[in-house]
Amino acid sequence: MNANLPIGSGAVSVDRPAGPPPAAAPRLRPAAAEEAQPATVSNRLDEQTKADADQLKARITSPAMRVTTFQDETTGRPVLRIEDRQTGDLVEQYPSERLLRLFAAMRGAGGGGVIDESA
Repeated sequence: MNANLPIGSGAVSVDRPAGPPPAAAPRLRPAAAEEAQPATVSNRLDEQTKADADQLKARITSPAMRVTTFQDETTGRPVLRIEDRQTGDLVEQYPSERLLRLFAAMRGAGGGGVIDESA
């Protein structure tokens, strides 16, 4: 079907094959419907983060633990250590020794451009 309209009428000529009209585009769900769905992964992460923070707070405030902080000489990063007061054993350290070694290796290999430490 060729719909030709007079020039100057502001209309446009449209060439369309004969037959049924094109099918309508699929309808998208409204954003509100998506928000109504529970964000289970996000909720689990939030719950796990809160649980981890509560556990860390309990360790830090426990009279049985000694908390020390210092700046790592090789990387310049702050370090938090939690030690058992009675035995002197290391309970936890943030960042871990392994991560500190990784940071040092990256810095030594000229990896300063890989991680933006200014952020």
